[in-house]
Amino acid sequence: MLKKIIGAWKPLAVLALILGIYFSPPAHQRINNRLSDFGTQLKYFFSPPQDAVFLPTQQAAQQAAIDSIVSATMQAHALAETARATPSAGSTLGNLRSSPTAVPTPLPT
Repeated sequence: MLKKIIGAWKPLAVLALILGIYFSPPAHQRINNRLSDFGTQLKYFFSPPQDAVFLPTQQAAQQAAIDSIVSATMQAHALAETARATPSAGSTLGNLRSSPTAVPTPLPT
């Protein structure tokens, strides 16, 4: 009777030992990477990705759109720079009043 009980606990003890080893940090890192790679290989075995087909017409259309966006951005930037570079009437140096600069009194030594 005791041998039957011990015999039933052996697979559970082995399973607990395997799980304990799996979740220890050094073993978990190595085993988890391999399991992840294996899962990826299974996924692509049963459902491979579609073939990528190069269509130059799509690239030309995308390049034209990118060129138009870049030129519009450059024009807007140039307008902003010229607007910032022109001085306004109230910002001339003649309108500024100078005041005496406070100088600290030297301490006797």
